[in-house]
Amino acid sequence: MKPAPRVCPRCGATDSYRARYTTGGGWRVSHYVCDECGRRHDPREEAGTG
Repeated sequence: MKPAPRVCPRCGATDSYRARYTTGGGWRVSHYVCDECGRRHDPREEAGTG
């Protein structure tokens, strides 16, 4: 999975994304959430594979 964006496009916060994890065959990142504004970023949706 691609890493989270460095800057949040909604609030402009830098390095504020935190990984959220899922299980099922092992722990893995499911998406990222901005600590400042709560924006959800899912790289799978961006790539069209989500």
